Amino acid sequence: MNMTPTEAQNQLMELGFYPHELELAELVLVAEMAWADGEVQPIERYLLERYCDELVELANLRRPDAPLTRQRARRQLNRLLRRPLSAAQRRRALDALRVLWSSAPHGSAARYRALEQATQVADAAGEPRWHRAEERWQARLLMALNEGER
Repeated sequence: MNMTPTEAQNQLMELGFYPHELELAELVLVAEMAWADGEVQPIERYLLERYCDELVELANLRRPDAPLTRQRARRQLNRLLRRPLSAAQRRRALDALRVLWSSAPHGSAARYRALEQATQVADAAGEPRWHRAEERWQARLLMALNEGER
């Protein structure tokens, strides 16, 4: 699907992420990793909360004139942790992030950060082995997000 950056932003808005909080949209990918086995474990929630806080700090460094609050970010995270997205919502989020990251100056760093955090979440509750659904989601993330590198 060919999507413009504006269409990508609109897709993320439909998922509840407004332009001033687009940095938080990468939480979707990691939250979906936490949901991959059917439930979010306490350690996964902890890692997601820490990641959320890091994203707030990054957003505020990039845009000090329009700060993102930790409270707003945590509300977004809690919304993502109430229930997993539908397959269609996951696909739209992944496509939108791929498009935005391919055109953003910090896109490669965001892509790497999201993949790294998804791996940490899967590792945290997947010892000694990842759940098969976590493996499939990781493979899908790698395939879809690496399309932006080509």
